Amino acid sequence: MRILLADDDTGVIQSVLAILKSVQGHEIRVAMTGERALENATAMGGVDLLIADVVMEPMDGFTLRENLRAQFPAVRTILISGYDLSDYSEQTRDHQVLAKPIDPEVLLAAIEREFAAPPEPESPPEPVAATVPRPIAVPQARVAQPAAVAPQVVARPVAVPQATVVRAVAAPTGQPDVQPASGVRAVPAVRASAVQPSPRARASPGATATPRASAVQPRAIAIGQPTPVEAAPEPAAEPVPDFAPETSAEIPPTGLVGQTLGAYQILSLLGEGRWGSVYAAVQTAINRPVGLKVLDPERAQDPGARTRFIADARAKAGVQHPAILAVYEAGEAGGCIFYAHEYVDGRNMAEIKAGGETLDEITALKVLRTAADGLAYLHIHKIPHNAPEPRGIYLGADGGPRLANLATQVGDEQLSIEGEIQALGRIILSVLPAIQSLSPGLQDLVKRMVQKGPQAITNWGPLLQGIKALEPKIVPVEAAKISAQDRAAVAAVAQLRQKKKRALYINLASFVSLVVIVGLVCWKFLGSNERLLNDQIHVPAGEFLYGNGDPVTLPEFWIDKYEVTYGQYAQFVKHLENRPTTEYDDPQQPRIKAQDMHKPRDWNVYYGRALAGQPVHSVAIDLNSPVMQIDWWDAAAYAKWKGRELPTEQEWEKAARGTKGFIYPWGDEPDQKKANSNADYHGGDTKAKGNVDGFVYWAAVDKLKSDKSAFGVIGMAGNVAEWVATWDPIKKQPIVKGGSFMSADLRLDRRSELDPNSTSEAIGFRTISRTPPDKK
Repeated sequence: MRILLADDDTGVIQSVLAILKSVQGHEIRVAMTGERALENATAMGGVDLLIADVVMEPMDGFTLRENLRAQFPAVRTILISGYDLSDYSEQTRDHQVLAKPIDPEVLLAAIEREFAAPPEPESPPEPVAATVPRPIAVPQARVAQPAAVAPQVVARPVAVPQATVVRAVAAPTGQPDVQPASGVRAVPAVRASAVQPSPRARASPGATATPRASAVQPRAIAIGQPTPVEAAPEPAAEPVPDFAPETSAEIPPTGLVGQTLGAYQILSLLGEGRWGSVYAAVQTAINRPVGLKVLDPERAQDPGARTRFIADARAKAGVQHPAILAVYEAGEAGGCIFYAHEYVDGRNMAEIKAGGETLDEITALKVLRTAADGLAYLHIHKIPHNAPEPRGIYLGADGGPRLANLATQVGDEQLSIEGEIQALGRIILSVLPAIQSLSPGLQDLVKRMVQKGPQAITNWGPLLQGIKALEPKIVPVEAAKISAQDRAAVAAVAQLRQKKKRALYINLASFVSLVVIVGLVCWKFLGSNERLLNDQIHVPAGEFLYGNGDPVTLPEFWIDKYEVTYGQYAQFVKHLENRPTTEYDDPQQPRIKAQDMHKPRDWNVYYGRALAGQPVHSVAIDLNSPVMQIDWWDAAAYAKWKGRELPTEQEWEKAARGTKGFIYPWGDEPDQKKANSNADYHGGDTKAKGNVDGFVYWAAVDKLKSDKSAFGVIGMAGNVAEWVATWDPIKKQPIVKGGSFMSADLRLDRRSELDPNSTSEAIGFRTISRTPPDKK
């Protein structure tokens, strides 16, 4: 049976896992968010039973259930909650609801009842939640199999020995615990980045899934699948095959980039670790990005090194925790011994420190809690593991932290709990500003982590309690959460909290719903907040100075005066809702993208609030704001629907820099007041005052008229960065141009190369026409 467990509380996840381990034959995956749960469902090839918390954000358990049922109609659901759900009888009808804390006997009995009952209807009902995130496409549901049965590995048409099945271990997406290799693309900077891509990484279009002539099928190396909450098994209990490499196969100076090892197409070298090289790769069968750790060829000749390498992989495979990167499978091909693990689109603390950057307090607290959660799990379950290092703690481009999988057969440096807390404290301090500038609560916490004596924190329990105590004081309200008015409502019911704590979320949800309804009614009778911003600017044919001053001649074109807005993009979404089609899709677009019909990530949240004039992040947003959370495929499809195109990099620069190749739209002198940059952003502090450019986050596309090029195009230095049509020929990724409200760099010659599936609040786009607007 395939069981998917979703809860945003790691304590609940671990307690439920402990219950489920008493029943053999289950494949269990866990997730702390609804979106990650949908990704896990994709990796599992289907779900037989969903166990989900109801109160999760931004995707609640009801919405997660409906998204899963749309793909797998036969999925069963057990809802769990710590709140009174009596007002949600419609959503909970025909479902078992278990109260937290979960009683083991009650949960096991509920599971038994689910599969004793007749199957649910094949036609899923309409989603009931107001906030429905973009659905993630998953393959056709398969018949449930016992956990002991490994998935089939499809043989490739290559004249090599037949591949043996390799046991896959459940997990979502992640990155290797290695130092980066020279030349590796830096992920956009924390707090100073123009763009922050989404973790929904996929292989770039430049990476073909067809095996090359050098492709070699792997031989299996059993790494087992211990029960998720148990320590990794000792090697003696499950012998590692003692095989000789097929060849001595020296890895060329360029490494394995471009080759295929079994099911994995290798895309780039990420760095060098203790055991060998680590590559970014894609598992072609399911288009899943992975890190591929390959044992150094010289060590592969040593039976002891091979045994230790695979034993470590086996130990890591026994770890299943939402904060810790997972190991999928191990194999051997062409003399290369390797294992695949999660890939994180982001950077580690060592890279952030080396870049001279620091984390804001909100981000630092998230990183600290994630690392402490993961390390506490390893200690509680007595799993041998290495000491935490700066390069083993990651910050994803989406702002989500992850901890490297430190599990090992025998820890090289097994510190005491007190020693690990001190090491973690030093890591966090290394990426924070001067300690004197921190808030008093965070100052005290990190000081107690690194010091010795009676005031020191010496156990994980007090540390996690201290972190949780700081969160309400430091972490501000985020998107899709309560607005300023909603917070006033929370304060009003605070006195009733002790008497009716379980009703708090219900009352709050009712209030928010009322606010939204009133807003929509007002909009209906008073009119839309959208302005007409459809102008295009004529850029005449001729020469201009491109890049570092190279003269380039371009034909004439017409470019949008403003970035594409929510109001404009909504017309495209409505068109596809009324007439679903793939005719606007780019030929290289992954087939999995067709499921979302070009609805940007969290569209219902952002567009719904823009439509009603309600804030996001407590920041104003309306139909004149730039459309955000757009990936490259969405931008290209919209342009095609309009009968237009995305501008090339050269066209974008000419429109922005003029014929003289200015560094900024207004000339060669920097001026933070003229463009919406991070001068007022302050790491996303929604209480910050816009004292420089006037905007803490995004601005309506026509608001900052000083960010104006010589041709009269608005907003190319700041506000949001913009996708262009040009792809980097080496990295095989599309280019993003311009600065944003998250970036201090306003130069127009700057560029970033990103995965085309990346999304961010700091990325938008505009379009161009080859013919005059009145002749189209």
